[in-house]
Amino acid sequence: MRLYCQFTGDYKVLYDGEEVEIIENITSKSGRLLAILMYVGEEGISREKLIELFYGEDKDGALNSLKVMISRLRDQLKEAGLKSEEYISYINNRYKLSKDLDCSSDLKEFYDNCKRAAAVRSEEEALVYLNGALDKVSGLAFDGIEDSYFNEAKEKFHSAYTDVVRRLIAYYKSVNDSNSVMQCCFKVRALYPYEDEWVLSFLEALVQTGRNREAQEEYERYKRRIFDDTLNYPGEALQQYYEMIMNTKKDEVTTDGVLEALKSEKPTSAYRCSFGAFAGNYHLLKRIMEREKIESTLLMCSVVDENNMLVDEFESILKGIDILENSLMYSLRKSDIITRYGYAQMVTLLWKTPKDNAPVVIDRINEAFTLQNRNHNIHVEYTIIDDSSIIPEEDR
Repeated sequence: MRLYCQFTGDYKVLYDGEEVEIIENITSKSGRLLAILMYVGEEGISREKLIELFYGEDKDGALNSLKVMISRLRDQLKEAGLKSEEYISYINNRYKLSKDLDCSSDLKEFYDNCKRAAAVRSEEEALVYLNGALDKVSGLAFDGIEDSYFNEAKEKFHSAYTDVVRRLIAYYKSVNDSNSVMQCCFKVRALYPYEDEWVLSFLEALVQTGRNREAQEEYERYKRRIFDDTLNYPGEALQQYYEMIMNTKKDEVTTDGVLEALKSEKPTSAYRCSFGAFAGNYHLLKRIMEREKIESTLLMCSVVDENNMLVDEFESILKGIDILENSLMYSLRKSDIITRYGYAQMVTLLWKTPKDNAPVVIDRINEAFTLQNRNHNIHVEYTIIDDSSIIPEEDR
């Protein structure tokens, strides 16, 4: 039996894999106390610190009130079915959860991986632990929780998480692995979307793979987003890099130059195009699929509200479709094609992916979307399209 706390993404308390709802509300005194004890782990927390956190400068009767609160939490843990002799121990003026509860959390596992990465000598072994640390994170730490104690924990997590990403990006740059750089940027930007450092690394990776035009479009999209959401502009370093991309001189157009340009557009992720281009590509590929007996899948992705209706609020549409497009770009293969269809929908052709395998792809897209999405009132609905339904009647 294990007591586990998920601090990143949606806050959860689980015991033996099942949610413990009776003490899951972190804003209640018992819920906050449990979260603090889970966070400090074996180190524990002093009696004086708890009195300060819960009662401030009002010390009159604080000790008795604290003891009553701890007793109440013990009762709640017992009510929830947790098995322990004392639940909360008090040793050397410090409170901690009992060892027999076998406590852990995603943040503990995250920091443990960080420590292991710092302790090993081999860069390859360190990479395993660093990536393992990122895998433990489901979203922002203590997201939406305004609490003086956890605000410090948020800052500590931000510093540690960005250090992990920074080290991974530095390594991937050293071995010219631009795809892995972009994947790291994708993860950190999902949590911290308005930090120029990760946008700059992302643009550099795009340029490294010859995708200057995409880098320009990505900068312009980021510039619009950061202004719309924060009324700020990209920093000087990012602006200068963008100007450098825009001012890159091009050779006189020749046959060799065209071939070189075509090579530089070699895709490393799904191909994004207009719906007109998508339809043209589809009709050509349809002939190939019929001739070669290749099974592929058309997938409609719709940004919907809690009632599974297409979102109609302007800001939700803009952010939802932007997150969906990013999720598709980084979840699909470079042989797949995506396009915008309607104001809150996108269509993708999953090349050489049979319909039976589509749920695996959908899970991958949904995981990426969930990681980035801050608006819990919207989600994505997926519909596999009968391919005959989008072929003009005269072509059937």
